[in-house]
Amino acid sequence: MANLYGPKTLTAPAGAIVIAPGANIQSIVNGAPAGATFWLQPGEYRLQSITPKDNQTFIGAEGAVLNGSKLLTGFTQESAGRWVIGGQTQQGERRETDKASPDAMRGGYPDTVYVDDKPLTPVDALSKLKAGTFYFDYNADKIYIGDNPAGHKVEAGVTAHAFSGTADNVTIKNLVIEKYAPPVQHGAIQGDVGWTIQDNELRLNYAVGATAQDGSKFIGNYVHDNGEMGLGGAGAKILVEGNEVARNGAWSGIDVFWEGGGTKFAYTTDLVVRGNYSHDNTGFGLWTDIDNVGALYENNVVVGNSGGGITHEISYDAVIRNNVLVGNGFKPQAEGWLWGGSIQIQNSQKVEAYGNKIDITGVKGANGIVMIQQDRGAGEFGTYTTTNNKIHDNITVSKDGNGQSGGVADHNEAGMLNGGNVWDNNTYYMPDGDRWRWGDFPEGDNWSAYMNATTQDEHSTLSQAYPSTAGWTTVTPTSPTNPPAPTPPPAAADTTPPTVKVTIADTSVTKGEAPLVTFAFSEAVKDFALADTTVKGGTLSGFKTVDTSTYTAVFTPSSDTKITDANVAVKAGSYTDLAGNAGKAGASAGFAVDTTTTTPTVPTTPTASVTTIKVNASGSAAGGVNAHFKLLVDGKAIGDATVGTAAKDYSFTTNLTAGQPHKVQIQYDNDGFVNGQDRNLFVNKITINGTAHNPTDGIVTYDKGALDGKDVVKGQSSMWWGGTLVVDAPAKEFPAGGTLAQSGPSTTTITVNASGAAAGGVNAHFNLLVDGQKVGEGVAGTAAKDYSFTTSLSADQAHKVQIQYDNDAVVNGQDRSLFVNKVTINGKAVLPTDGIVTYDKGALDGKDVVKGQSSMWWGGTLVVDADKSFFPSATPVGEAAPLALDAGMDSVWSHVAAQQAAATAPAAVADMPVAANSLYGSVLADAGYDPLLDHADPSLLHAA
Repeated sequence: MANLYGPKTLTAPAGAIVIAPGANIQSIVNGAPAGATFWLQPGEYRLQSITPKDNQTFIGAEGAVLNGSKLLTGFTQESAGRWVIGGQTQQGERRETDKASPDAMRGGYPDTVYVDDKPLTPVDALSKLKAGTFYFDYNADKIYIGDNPAGHKVEAGVTAHAFSGTADNVTIKNLVIEKYAPPVQHGAIQGDVGWTIQDNELRLNYAVGATAQDGSKFIGNYVHDNGEMGLGGAGAKILVEGNEVARNGAWSGIDVFWEGGGTKFAYTTDLVVRGNYSHDNTGFGLWTDIDNVGALYENNVVVGNSGGGITHEISYDAVIRNNVLVGNGFKPQAEGWLWGGSIQIQNSQKVEAYGNKIDITGVKGANGIVMIQQDRGAGEFGTYTTTNNKIHDNITVSKDGNGQSGGVADHNEAGMLNGGNVWDNNTYYMPDGDRWRWGDFPEGDNWSAYMNATTQDEHSTLSQAYPSTAGWTTVTPTSPTNPPAPTPPPAAADTTPPTVKVTIADTSVTKGEAPLVTFAFSEAVKDFALADTTVKGGTLSGFKTVDTSTYTAVFTPSSDTKITDANVAVKAGSYTDLAGNAGKAGASAGFAVDTTTTTPTVPTTPTASVTTIKVNASGSAAGGVNAHFKLLVDGKAIGDATVGTAAKDYSFTTNLTAGQPHKVQIQYDNDGFVNGQDRNLFVNKITINGTAHNPTDGIVTYDKGALDGKDVVKGQSSMWWGGTLVVDAPAKEFPAGGTLAQSGPSTTTITVNASGAAAGGVNAHFNLLVDGQKVGEGVAGTAAKDYSFTTSLSADQAHKVQIQYDNDAVVNGQDRSLFVNKVTINGKAVLPTDGIVTYDKGALDGKDVVKGQSSMWWGGTLVVDADKSFFPSATPVGEAAPLALDAGMDSVWSHVAAQQAAATAPAAVADMPVAANSLYGSVLADAGYDPLLDHADPSLLHAA
């Protein structure tokens, strides 16, 4: 019987390119087209690293092994207990060496030595060498080992990746991949978008067994004994199903509570982790950490993982259901408190955990289901709080009284206790009633006191009628051989027939058009071919396999045809799923085909199309800066927008040539990663003159990086890498007609009445912006006065007037603040407490917005939502005043000079260090540093 996990006995698919051991795989791949299938014959392939093309498939015969190490032979004994070999010039990429475990040496160094398929432990000095260790002398290119190599196989990990690159929809199946040396957080398989990693054995690789991104699938793999972690990745709609993940995280030297153990996924949307057997990993068994939303953990068996079972950390909505967790958490990240939870919800919200079975009998240090709240800041979808979680209908067993359940906090405990968390209808099999924590509820009280004091577990029960848990895990952790044989749980029979959804990229096909048809199946299928389809109104060609559940073809309309009920259909029973269930029929919705000949009319001059383009988008910030994009049409900039975390429409109107196709381009231009925060843009929909397009439609592509056509993939919502989303919009979306409203200019005068409190000898400073564009700036003294600015704006339109206080600080007990008393726009006065005024604290990102107020204690921006009545038509005047200064300061130079003079006053500089790094000389190195010192235009600095 074939193994459920890892490689199977297969035969080569028809048409596959056969590769034999000893061949240069990359050379063969380079000579093959995108979409090719390769069959690797049995045998060992050493030191191969493969960069695939789009839609390529790599399948191994049973016994095909990709090995990233080289054999080491020719050791000499230098002294007792010390053997050495020279000529070792390899040196892998070192990453995150500061994340090493306290007791590890050279954590983050991927160079590994194996003796008889066991990794040796690195030491950082020759004097520390002993049996079971190795020392790499990088200066002398020598490796020392503390074991006699005679009669043993000795190998050194050299090659970083078996597979890597940016190709989409790659399949890797039925291979053994071992002893690669990827850097920390990288996989021996370093996958990209839409990769399928199935039925492989991934073992003994330094960092991660495999990683992949959006739309990828990890199915049926046996992932074991990797140094840092088993599986990982980031992105939308990743599937992790039916894998055995065992004994990972034990030997890379990286702290497993930073990253390690069985699996860890970050920044995912709609991740599914289903039916996996995760056991005996060092660290957590299954882990989601950082801005995961919509995760589902179900039907997993999680056994004997040292750090804990399933952990959902600084993330959002998730469902954790029907899992079995036994013996996890015996070596938690810290002693005491509630670390080491079988299910651990840590600074995460809207998690529902139900139907889970937990046994912590005999496991000292382990706990049941726990909630933990600390000060962890905020993420893409809000502050990381432990709130609105529902824990119900679970079973927890501890026959000897080990462990606790409940929630604890060392930050805003009241917020957690009153944050909508609910425990109910759970069953606890324990010897006594002192096994619960809920904030400061004291340990040791009885069951009824716990329920009365907390109002939690109202319908839950405590019992000493212990159930047998022997049958909960239908698997037994395997003892490794070479290779270790996985012990699978029995799989439930699959009797559900697959279904198919057929869509076409254009529902009104005209002469010369050839839209893409997509066949999306409900699960992986086999035996699907072009002959299984029927077509009305045209023909199909260019049949391609995107992945095991998605196929495409090109529709060519019939000539001289005009119908409205064209369609593409799939015959019932023409395909099956992997379990052999016959598939159901499916068909596209009816669409129009018109290829009749008409007499064209040629206009003497191009006809204008007044075009409105709406981009529905959201973003994640990094370093306090939101995502920004430009809208271009045919390469010409039309407008731009800065995007907050909430999805909204950004509308642009322009004149384009009617009756012609155009390229509508959303160019994300400030991708960045700052202090662990990843700035991203998410485009949800593009609407052109009322016609909506999803970013995954067939006419949309994603040109990563520069807009140069070099790294183009199919369209997607998540613009992780910067670049441009390009909509190849057909001519019919640009009809002739319309009039583009031309608003005349409004000569606008804005007066801000303000005062300030200084700190460290530096006054409060503000910028005046309109619709996010800077108009001028001011420096406010202690006396209230008017600061006036004049500019030209579009008349008869609403505008946002923004007073941005940008140098808030406390210096030596002095609190610098800005006080805005009144804002007057073209003679109409607005108080800061009026209903049209809001206060966006901190960054101007819409995240921390309160009603308007005069005192701007926390920095940030006062925003006046002024309607069009504030901006009547008028004749434009000269340029806006660049800087409004307090009395006696008539230039940037005088501002700088005055601030530096104040900064050198004895009262302001006592015991304060001086930094000589400013463009304009030494300044105080304190929170009172004036940003104008390093941001003034040098051309404005003149001799007084």
